Amino acid sequence: GMSNPNLILQEDRRQTPIHFINANKPAQVHTQFRSNLKARYYEWASEDVQVKIWLLEDFSFFPGRIELTQNDSGRSVILSLRAAPTF
Repeated sequence: GMSNPNLILQEDRRQTPIHFINANKPAQVHTQFRSNLKARYYEWASEDVQVKIWLLEDFSFFPGRIELTQNDSGRSVILSLRAAPTF
């Protein structure tokens, strides 16, 4: 299997190692410009936030959707790509 890289999340004045809950899982994602895009799904959590990212296979693995959820309040921010990226 593929090993996950050792990544560090920089949060204010601390650094937290990222431990993936899910990594490089084939998935489909809906964005504001197209539905059912092929993606790779990643998920991890820190003490403060849960992070979910979908990287779009057909667009050089550019992030198509990002969801951030605060652990204490449950409040979320969802970022969804509005148009296809141009490189």
